[in-house]
Amino acid sequence: MFIHLDWILEDNDLVSTYQSVCEGDMTMSRRERKENTEAMSSGSLQRYVISESALRSYVGSLGIMDIGAAAARLQIVADLTSGAFEERIDNLGNSDIALIKQIADEDTSAQYQQLMNAIITGVAQGRHGINSAHLTANRVVELAFRCTREYFSALHCYRRNLRVGMLDRPFRATHLPRRFSSAGR
Repeated sequence: MFIHLDWILEDNDLVSTYQSVCEGDMTMSRRERKENTEAMSSGSLQRYVISESALRSYVGSLGIMDIGAAAARLQIVADLTSGAFEERIDNLGNSDIALIKQIADEDTSAQYQQLMNAIITGVAQGRHGINSAHLTANRVVELAFRCTREYFSALHCYRRNLRVGMLDRPFRATHLPRRFSSAGR
């Protein structure tokens, strides 16, 4: 058993902390979901609808063949919640909520269901829940990106540009390590 502490932020000010206890890969019980719903409605806000470590665990559990589909589903959730997030709208439209519920049914894994149930619960809580759902979906996409070919391609290009940049700079023997300097021979 391990404990996660998540910092709760509201308008960039620290409000309080939310503590959750996890045991292995078990899903949330009805009582835990009820407590999470009550915590969200009672005014204690958190950045994500579930802990960052649970998000990392979910992305880490995905196979290489599944990561793209999972990220695409969460990108749709992020897009659906972005308007309300950016414009501080209190409720999503019924069609948006229905689409999020449809996306929730596309994977039956326990971690995905826990994530999507928390997102659906958050969206139903109003503006702060929508904001948390939006940030959660965006964070999953960010975490998933680090496991894609695009990430490694971008990393390769970045490294190549660093090497080319090093070749374009004039070198001085005084800036080189001693083993490369001709002054040490």
